[in-house]
Amino acid sequence: MRGMHSWPGFGGRAERIVMLSLWVVLAAAWWQPVAWAQGLGEAFRFTMQGEGVVRAVPDMAVVTLSVQTREKSAAQALARNSTAMRKVFAVLQERFGIAERDMASSGLSIAPVYHAPRDEQGRPQGPPQVVAHEVVNRLTVRVRALEKLGALIDAVVQEGANRLDGIAFGFTDRRKLLDEARRKAVADARAKARLYAEALGLVLGPVVDVREAGVRPVPVRRAPLAARMVAADAAAPTPVARGEQEVRVQASITWQAQQLPPGAVQPKAQPEQEGR
Repeated sequence: MRGMHSWPGFGGRAERIVMLSLWVVLAAAWWQPVAWAQGLGEAFRFTMQGEGVVRAVPDMAVVTLSVQTREKSAAQALARNSTAMRKVFAVLQERFGIAERDMASSGLSIAPVYHAPRDEQGRPQGPPQVVAHEVVNRLTVRVRALEKLGALIDAVVQEGANRLDGIAFGFTDRRKLLDEARRKAVADARAKARLYAEALGLVLGPVVDVREAGVRPVPVRRAPLAARMVAADAAAPTPVARGEQEVRVQASITWQAQQLPPGAVQPKAQPEQEGR
């Protein structure tokens, strides 16, 4: 039998058998699940979902309004529309202090208006004819001072905004609310994991995976509005209620876990609590 120095070349049959056996033992040790706590069952993964909900009153609103004009020619309709929209811009900036960054044109359309002549029985009498042209200029406005929102609506209607498509309430600092909801989601998952561990006779170990399962967008609370003519001496601005909104975050957390042996007492302090 050759000496140990001949192993790298696998010179003899007996040496090859020994080396093969050694590799089998090492591979088995590598793939065998490692228990992180002695005296307990085999380690496995335990996943729990948690949800965090934060409720808050919105501190900003996005108002969508339009100026709609109709004239015989497209040029006439556009000219009258532009005059009214300039007045809307002026009142927003000068009276309510809306910054340029908080105003954005979100649509402009020019389209012919057709009329199809019909007889008394409703039957078509010739091809449709162009009778006018309609221009719609849409503007999106971010309002940060919500106490002025009602008066702002009244003012833009007075200046020519004859379509108010709605209000979407929101938050200036949404990240702060999301972070608070994330903390609550983690706490919710941890509390449920402890409850299930106690009921199933498990010991929770370290956290091995954390995933944000879903961030639900803030539900957009829209207040539909119908444009109305506002008298110059109106006693009170249009009432608008902002209400309360929710921010929701879901988190999925995975722990390493082990089964307690029969008759064992659940430990009071579990490893996953460290570092809190």
